[in-house]
Amino acid sequence: MSADAPVIEAVVEDVVPDAPAPPETPLAVPVPGRGRRWFVNILLGLLIFACGAVTGGGVVARAAWNRVTTAIQYPEQMPERAAQHLTRLLRLDKAQSAEVRAILQRRAKAISEARSEMAPKIDVEVQGIRDDISAVLRPDQAKRWIRIFDDLRPKVFPPSGGAMVLQRKGR
Repeated sequence: MSADAPVIEAVVEDVVPDAPAPPETPLAVPVPGRGRRWFVNILLGLLIFACGAVTGGGVVARAAWNRVTTAIQYPEQMPERAAQHLTRLLRLDKAQSAEVRAILQRRAKAISEARSEMAPKIDVEVQGIRDDISAVLRPDQAKRWIRIFDDLRPKVFPPSGGAMVLQRKGR
């Protein structure tokens, strides 16, 4: 019978010469939560978009605030900036641009004079705000209010006209 054994082996080898080996790892196992992955990706995309929108909005708001405060704190620059803007916007030629610049400078001077006439009255009213609110507060609150008011006053109620120019030059 030992002679028959090699024959059977040969027949088996002829019938299935290159049989694939049985898999060593199990077939694909379903991953839990795989069906909701697209939903999470969409939410993350929306979150990134929202963060970008908030950041962009903050940058735009800060730039606008800087322009407004610069215009308030440096009124002598306003005619030149306005003339440049109007020259670009209206496509003015050199003669028109020069006339517009002269008009804006002349009017800005008149506005500055009007502001300097009104500045003492405005300063009295602003000081009245500080004093009237201080009178309502307790002493510890009043100290804090005065400190806050004095920090904010130059930003919210800057001195106008010539007083501001003299203040910046250190006079």
